[in-house]
Amino acid sequence: VAHAGGHRRKTWNIVVNSSEVQEISYSNVVGGDPTPWKTAMWGSFVDAKVLQTVERNFRTVGDLEHAGQLILSEGPQLRDSAGEKGSNEYHPELIGKATIDLDALKRCRHLLRFPEDSVRYLNESEVFVNKRAGIQKKLSICEPPHVVVSVSRNFAVYMETFLAVPARQIGIASPSGNRGLLKAMALYLNSDFVAYHQFLKSPQAGIERFVNTLTALRDLPVPFDDAASLERWETLYSRIAADSETGDLDQSSIDELNELTFDTIKLS
Repeated sequence: VAHAGGHRRKTWNIVVNSSEVQEISYSNVVGGDPTPWKTAMWGSFVDAKVLQTVERNFRTVGDLEHAGQLILSEGPQLRDSAGEKGSNEYHPELIGKATIDLDALKRCRHLLRFPEDSVRYLNESEVFVNKRAGIQKKLSICEPPHVVVSVSRNFAVYMETFLAVPARQIGIASPSGNRGLLKAMALYLNSDFVAYHQFLKSPQAGIERFVNTLTALRDLPVPFDDAASLERWETLYSRIAADSETGDLDQSSIDELNELTFDTIKLS
């Protein structure tokens, strides 16, 4: 604390450990990729190589989207009125439909089902959908079967009932209704590798709060791009879901999920 003219003034000092200073090549960041910055701050050269190797060996979520196997979108932005100049569109078919109270899920992780106390139902004062954010695609990912993914990647829940995906959270659907693929996605997105990958690929994650981007999710490699590997994931999902009475994974199930993840992406 310094004194100037009788007033107390705070001063800040930054002390840097020279061994922790890393050089980042301009060519690596000129394209806007956040990964070099994230690995420099929280990771190492090894982390960068791990991400490059896995992403090189497998198709990504974005590849599946481009192939028409998946649809990804943030949830619809719901409003309580038509807004200025009719910027919001009234959708009475949403009245009484289920959605999620995110406050009830703040401390939740590794979910296969939403707890009953986290589900609420839309009333007639909150079914105006913002037009500028897009409507058709955002409503399509609310239709079953689909996967609801937390923006913080704390959970990914497969559902066979309609659920209005909250704004900023992500919905994943399959145009062909491929339930096996969606179940595998939900299970995989609960793995520790996905949390690791998304943290290093999302600019905001760890800076202020754990917010992962839709772009980072599209960059995620998918380790079940053939029938044999997909069957292993479907089988594990069905068994874990049947054994889980509360909807969240116990430690043994998490360990088994991580073991399958590391085996299929070929990491020790």
